[in-house]
Amino acid sequence: MQIKFINNKKPFLIRFFEKSLSQFIQLFIQILLSRLLYPSDFGIVAILLAIINILQVIIQFGLTVAIVQTNPISNITISTAFWFSTVLSILFFSLILFFSPIISSSIGMPNIVLPLRLLSFSLLFIPFQTISHAIIMKKLLFSYSFIASLISNLLYGLITLILASAGFNYHSIVIGHIISQFIFTTIQIYFIKWIPTFGFSFKNLSLILRKSINLFISSFLFIISDSIFSIFIGYRFKERTLGLYNRGIKIPLTLYSTLDSSISPVALPLFVLYEKDNLKFTNYYLSLNSKFQFLIQPLFGLLYVISSPLIIFLLSDRWIEAIEFMKLLTIDFLFSIMLSITLQAFVAKQRNSFLLFFHLIKAVILIASVFLYTDLIFIIYLKIFTSLIILQIYIFLTKFILITNIFELFKSFYLSSIPTLISICSIFLFNFNSNSLFIELFVKTIVFLLIYFILSYFINKDIFIFYINELKNLLKIK
Repeated sequence: MQIKFINNKKPFLIRFFEKSLSQFIQLFIQILLSRLLYPSDFGIVAILLAIINILQVIIQFGLTVAIVQTNPISNITISTAFWFSTVLSILFFSLILFFSPIISSSIGMPNIVLPLRLLSFSLLFIPFQTISHAIIMKKLLFSYSFIASLISNLLYGLITLILASAGFNYHSIVIGHIISQFIFTTIQIYFIKWIPTFGFSFKNLSLILRKSINLFISSFLFIISDSIFSIFIGYRFKERTLGLYNRGIKIPLTLYSTLDSSISPVALPLFVLYEKDNLKFTNYYLSLNSKFQFLIQPLFGLLYVISSPLIIFLLSDRWIEAIEFMKLLTIDFLFSIMLSITLQAFVAKQRNSFLLFFHLIKAVILIASVFLYTDLIFIIYLKIFTSLIILQIYIFLTKFILITNIFELFKSFYLSSIPTLISICSIFLFNFNSNSLFIELFVKTIVFLLIYFILSYFINKDIFIFYINELKNLLKIK
């Protein structure tokens, strides 16, 4: 089986629309659940999902990207990847069933044994998701995952809200997660018309693992730094604090996930396509980075300035302590999305192995900080500082895979930062407050965007005009 790459705007638009709608539905569901459940409920769920997410990365083992990078690809290679992932999923599913009492007691939460065992069933779906997602990425058929995610998210919301209203507390989220994952997997497999075969080749496994190992280690260190960070917060600061942290991270995480999962799956195949042509590769990277930073930075900047009225408006006064978490984590996610685009370029060049060291450093610093410091806010500041330092290192290292200079790289990353920072400062100087949270949100949003776009016209005029022309084309304005 040979799959060709496609190079046009349609896959990104479909992917962006899919993820935006999917994340909006999930966010809306979480807002309703926040009014039904308590911080401790979300703290318990955060720990459960952190454990499952770590195992999910191990089971996937970077195989999705490895399949995308393999061109042409055979049925035996796909089958080999599937059965390798299946063996891992069965292994970890069995381990969770037997060792969940030990895991729960070691983190001081004996009541999570049953929900952890229930969630472990979702591990059995991962091999199917890995292969189907790889085929969808390879062919850029993101409309299939759009339909699958839409249906599964709607069912998740319906199930969790009914169960939460009936008093099932955090168990409602666990049950909803398992059912939605099963529905999502089934629909994707149905659309791509892929059925597992019994073919297996150790030679093909060796080849595909050589492609996936570095990305797996990178992904594993990334998820370890986040998931174990959440587990240790729950262990050190208890479920309620973790629940507040979880709600504070939810909105910026939703924005980050929408952008990252829209950009990365589409950008990577095109990076791979241009991998042999250094000039096209460089132009594509700089163009992609500049255009997305123009949109990404003001979105996170706006989220930072409206975090206080937004939390109270959406979640109620019960979650007022989550405001500080949201502000700080918004800054951290801004750096994360900037790192993501650069990482895709390194993956395409198969030069991402030396980036693993920096992921390891970040993971060690975050985990050590939980034990060394008692102030969670200080720990998050340390997390932001570490992300910022790693970003600068990434930018410096990028010059080794591009035909450009440091000035152009920093320009593509930070030119949009100037109007964003000025807009943020202007809002705080403006200091507008209202008895109506909706009016306060509306006024701050309009003023922020107005200042940003006016400044961008003078500071980043080329990209500004590019988006104006794109908008005209979209609306078919002559």
